[in-house]
Amino acid sequence: MLLLDELEALLKHRFPKTFFDQLYSWADKSLVALVVATHKPVAELVRVHGLTSPFFNLFGDLLELGPLTEAEAEELLARAAQAGRPFSEAEKARIKAWARQDHGYHPAKLQLMAREVFWAKARGAVDWRAVETRVETTWSLTRPQLPWWKRWGRRADTMAVTLGRWFLESVLRRGPDEYSPATARLWGWLLFLAPALAVFATLLGYGPQLWQLVRGLFAR
Repeated sequence: MLLLDELEALLKHRFPKTFFDQLYSWADKSLVALVVATHKPVAELVRVHGLTSPFFNLFGDLLELGPLTEAEAEELLARAAQAGRPFSEAEKARIKAWARQDHGYHPAKLQLMAREVFWAKARGAVDWRAVETRVETTWSLTRPQLPWWKRWGRRADTMAVTLGRWFLESVLRRGPDEYSPATARLWGWLLFLAPALAVFATLLGYGPQLWQLVRGLFAR
């Protein structure tokens, strides 16, 4: 069986037609079974790239992959127990919170976070700040180059998470295992937007109430 990931990359590097014709010949003689992974259906790639090799007519079965369901995510994380280092419910919740996407969980993000936590547990207590910094850095390196405004948006989001963590741990006295990345991100963006919110609240006549709320938070 031959597994071809990122078929688009082969097309981008302009592999010769004879390469695909040879694969077709092997498959036609049942010498090899082919499974390819693409971002777009093969039929669309054929149309866009003007492909003529009969190789691209081999693929009749299409399986669309998306986020893992809750049950699938739990099944994946349960494998840690088979290696003698099971995740606690709190650890699983934190891993899934980072890997959350749309209506489920991103498979690669789930595995990346689970791997880091798994090895961190082997070294002792899990340093969640260090773990999340590593996985966020690794994940950013796997993403394609984005337009400048999206890159700045991601940097601002990373700064918001860092600011939110500082606020939760230094001001609200929360431990790293007492909040999720989503909570840190929310607090970070609130602090980023605090000046604009203060001006808006003052214009609406809610300035004193907002100030009392802020004083109450810092008094804890």
